Amino acid sequence: MAIVIIDPNQKGELMNYVIFCTDSDNSDELRVTHRDDHLAHIKSISGKLMLAGPCPADGDQAGASMVIVEADSADDARGIIESDPYFKGGVWSDVMVRQYNAVAGAWAPKS
Repeated sequence: MAIVIIDPNQKGELMNYVIFCTDSDNSDELRVTHRDDHLAHIKSISGKLMLAGPCPADGDQAGASMVIVEADSADDARGIIESDPYFKGGVWSDVMVRQYNAVAGAWAPKS
């Protein structure tokens, strides 16, 4: 499994991180196997969780999951996803963690 981390946050401030997880070839069966534990994990991180959900497969494009968490660093965000039963159970083939800055729209900080 490839894990890519891009983190320009050098200040140790709480930041938002988007985590994009590409499904493995047999993710459908593995999701069923690990769903209850995954949902319990999601509930346990609710204080850090900004958004989470699946991205359905579309034609030749594999399914995926997207999670946005608040964390001190990309390593902390990676730790959140690596403790997920879907990660441990092989649901995802690749994971990318990137700092995310909301600048416009409903989620952006109001000035």
